[in-house]
Order: sequence, then structure tokens, then C-alpha cells
Amino acid sequence: MAGPRLRRGKLFGGHEQRGITVRYQGGVIGESFADLLVENAILIESKTVRAVGRTRRAQCINHLRATGIDLCLMINFGAPRVKIQCVIQDL
Repeated sequence: MAGPRLRRGKLFGGHEQRGITVRYQGGVIGESFADLLVENAILIESKTVRAVGRTRRAQCINHLRATGIDLCLMINFGAPRVKIQCVIQDL
């Protein structure tokens, strides 16, 4: 959860638990949620798992495709050291 300065919009233009419409073949099939969207330009996914696998990376890529955003940072707090992975949508 973000701190009070983020919630008031004082720190930067960030939004917690941003809803993402999921589309398939032109129709809406559901909704997914990104942990944090910063300045409508960077998605941030926070994880608490031992290792970030292909499934979680695929989720990040799907969020990028659904939003048209090019950059997602996956931050994993579950490993012995905090790990940050940068996922860039193929252009």
C-alpha cells in the first residue's frame, strides 16, 4: 500500500490497484489489476514470491499490451534480496 503522500497525489501521479480492461478479438472479456500505475507511463507489479517465473512475467506483458504502456517494473520482495526486473513491451 502506498503512503499518504502518494494517495494525496503529492509525491507523483500514481494510482494504486488500477483496473485494466482485458480484450480479446475486439470484445471485453474481463478486468485485471495493476498494483501501481505511475504517471500513466510505468506499471509497477509488486510480488512476494521466492522467484518470479514466466507466469508472472506474462501477466506483466499482458498488462502492457492491454494499456499500451511500454514499461513494467516487477519488484519482488519475497527473495532473500529485493529484485527488480524491467519488462519492456515489444515495439
